[in-house]
Amino acid sequence: MEKPPELSEQADRKIVAGILNGFGLNVLAYENIPTRSLHLPIKLHIPISTLFYFVDIITLHCPLTPENKHIVNAAAIAKMKRGVMIINTAGES
Repeated sequence: MEKPPELSEQADRKIVAGILNGFGLNVLAYENIPTRSLHLPIKLHIPISTLFYFVDIITLHCPLTPENKHIVNAAAIAKMKRGVMIINTAGES
């Protein structure tokens, strides 16, 4: 039986954050609905508009919805560091 999408997305976020922390990286996060129950190893929750300025790697862990369809758009890319890596871990919506 397949897990509900929201559970697998939460597990993905927790695993990725744990791996990145294991490499000594600080994990910055944005969630439109903060999830406290995951106990993620996250250093700081910051607004998404600010997040793009600071990160070297962006991982997306959300199904495509009308609300997030253009979350990484031209304006967001213009704020990013040169060479930022974007990893989309989301499956089909």
